[in-house]
Amino acid sequence: MLVAVGTRNPNKVRAVAAAYAMFGLRATTVAVGAPPTLPGQPIGVGNVFTGALARASHALSTVAGAEHGVGLEAGVVEVGGRHLDVTIAVIGDRNGKVTVGVGLGFQ
Repeated sequence: MLVAVGTRNPNKVRAVAAAYAMFGLRATTVAVGAPPTLPGQPIGVGNVFTGALARASHALSTVAGAEHGVGLEAGVVEVGGRHLDVTIAVIGDRNGKVTVGVGLGFQ
């Protein structure tokens, strides 16, 4: 399976490959730079999600033959007056199906 990952960060690309392997899926990952219109550090869960979705969509549309596009976006959300760093992952396919995952938040 060919998987386009919307980042050039080698740690994130390896993490995506490892995640697919944990589910028994053989994935060849291809790193794709972020979309040029993606803003800097996202603030708020909606903006973090939008960034992850944009990365996944851009990666999928950039790599011919990719079955999945994966976007990982870290950003800041406010909870109880505290600011937490969270990561949202989005996986999209060529049929328009999108799945979303949210990681733990750390202050």
